[in-house]
Amino acid sequence: MSSEIVVVARAVKEHLNKWPDKPVEEIKTEDLEKDLMMSMAIQPLAGNASEKKYIDGTRVVVWPFSVYVRIIGSDENEMFDAIACLCGLDDWLQSNDLPDLGGNREVQKLEMVTHPSIAASYDDGTRDYQAIFNLTYKTRR
Repeated sequence: MSSEIVVVARAVKEHLNKWPDKPVEEIKTEDLEKDLMMSMAIQPLAGNASEKKYIDGTRVVVWPFSVYVRIIGSDENEMFDAIACLCGLDDWLQSNDLPDLGGNREVQKLEMVTHPSIAASYDDGTRDYQAIFNLTYKTRR
């Protein structure tokens, strides 16, 4: 299962980076840059993905992850831009093809499960906003 998580995480990151309206050059993995006015990252959430197993060997897995937007500055418009960015990503995900996870994995749905909200605020004015997504996929033996 652990190698499957790497395959899924890599496929989701590649899919998110196909978003044509992303306001950054690249959505990174667990790395929000400190010197850019805006940066984005995907982070798999801690804990195990929930899973249902069926007698025929089929598994349905729900893999949670977060998408972060980091902004520098304390302007209210920047906050709304960060929230709009995450909502725009969700809109794009809902209106486009689902990611290809390869192998015997088939994505059932990909959805935002929390509204974007502030995740961290720093003394220098940097703020991180986060939305949590669930990727539900089926895998067959």
